This record gives sequence, structure tokens and C-alpha cells, in this order.
Amino acid sequence: MMHKSQLRVLLAVNLRLLNPQLTDRLRKKGASGPALSKKLMRQFYLNALMFLGIYGLTMLAFDFSKLPGMFTFYVALFILLGVSQSISGIYNVFFAGNDLVEYLPLPFRNQEIFMSKILVVIFNTVPFTIPLLLIFIMTATRAGIFVVLGVLMAVLMYGLILSLLLCLCALIVFGLTKLTVFRAHQKMVMNVMLGLNAVLEPV
Repeated sequence: MMHKSQLRVLLAVNLRLLNPQLTDRLRKKGASGPALSKKLMRQFYLNALMFLGIYGLTMLAFDFSKLPGMFTFYVALFILLGVSQSISGIYNVFFAGNDLVEYLPLPFRNQEIFMSKILVVIFNTVPFTIPLLLIFIMTATRAGIFVVLGVLMAVLMYGLILSLLLCLCALIVFGLTKLTVFRAHQKMVMNVMLGLNAVLEPV
């Protein structure tokens, strides 16, 4: 049985590993302990609102059911953002922190450790891909599909894409870490990923 209190502790640890730059920036502003965890979690909500607000307003102008080219463009854009976020998140949480050995003497179960890491990666990826859900809902409803059915189909499609995306990125990261070239230039590769995010994110 998974203990919620232990899971919360592990989530707090992994939140700090997810984005070291943001964590350091918040610490310099005086945030620590539970306050730091709340601010890191709040960043997920802010990112989701920002993406839904900026891209959502833009996409309202399109009838994706009649514009397959625009549909493909936006779906590809958010999948690319999701891939970038997932790869950097998985790497930072599972590898860069290099903390798995430190958990061995502590009273945490393996399933709690890995569940906390997976959840943090999901939290990090969802805000950048949540517009996909909006796209699917808009496309279904404007295509004349019954609203409730359209929403259910959109949720299922989004869940499937998110799951496949995370699995693919996990395979990519685990594969990359086996390569000598990546280990030698891992900082440069992750900086490229951060740069890609900066280019694709809305201003």
C-alpha cells in the first residue's frame, strides 16, 4: 500500500530536481520548504493557463474540422513541445539528480519512488500539451459530433497521445544515457532542449 505522506515528501524532492534553474531562482528569492514546493507546483498551473489562454484564443479562430493542415500543424507543435518537456523532465528527475542510491537506506518503497518521479514528469508535460485536448474538443464539436461524445473522445485521444509520448521519451532518454557521446555532451544536449522550449513557448 502506498503511503500518501511519503509520496508527498518524494514529490517535493522531485519537484526540485525537475527544473534546477527555477528551483535555484526561487530559493534566491527566499522560498524554501513547503513554500518552495507550492511555488513549483503553481508554475505548472500558470504554464497550463498561459498555453490555454494564448493558444486557445488563437485556435478559436479556426475550424479544424475543415482545416486539416492547421490541425496537423498545431497537433505537431504541441507534441513537439511535449517531447521536449518530457525528455528534459525524465532526464533531470531520473538521471541528473542521481538520487536513487540515496533512497536505499530510507523507508521508501521502490514503487513510491518511481511513482513520484513519473507523476512529476507528467505534471511537467501536461501544461505544454493540454491545448491538444482543446483542439480535439473543438474539432469534434465543430464536426457535428454530439458534445458529450466529442469531449469523451477528445479526453481518450489526449490520454493516449500523452501516454505514448511519455513512453517514447522514456525510451529515448534511457537509450541516450547509454551512449558515450551523450554522456560526454549531456549538458549541451539539455541546453539545446531548453532552447527549443524557449523558441516554441508563447512570449
